[in-house]
Amino acid sequence: MKPDSRPRVLVVDDLKTNRFLLEEALAESGIEVLAAEGGKRALEIVSASQPEVVLIDFQMPGLNGAVTARRIKQQAAQSGAPFSYVILMSGYREVEDRELADCAADRFLARPFAVEDLRAAVDEGVRVARERRAGAHHLRNQ
Repeated sequence: MKPDSRPRVLVVDDLKTNRFLLEEALAESGIEVLAAEGGKRALEIVSASQPEVVLIDFQMPGLNGAVTARRIKQQAAQSGAPFSYVILMSGYREVEDRELADCAADRFLARPFAVEDLRAAVDEGVRVARERRAGAHHLRNQ
């Protein structure tokens, strides 16, 4: 894998242990992992680093996961920044139906989840983000 083709993923969780576990699981797959402890910092990192995938915990103090996901999408739309695929994570399974459409997340991942499920969701997100970015780049250059 070329160094410039290494996927970049941002993990957003207010719990340090959760961030560490997610970082470890993804880094083992050769993914460049960035981390934020909350929504405000996540928005700064997305703007500066443009990760393909953002994994966001639903329940966080301050900007919760739904608000953060919505703002990431709004920020990209307003600035013309590259698309980031947003995965909302929660232990509350009912969040999937009630919040997913409202918050602009691309996918829901119910906790607890297996590492294989995490990696599959991230792989899908990287693929979709790269396809959308390539399509947007193609349209700008026409």
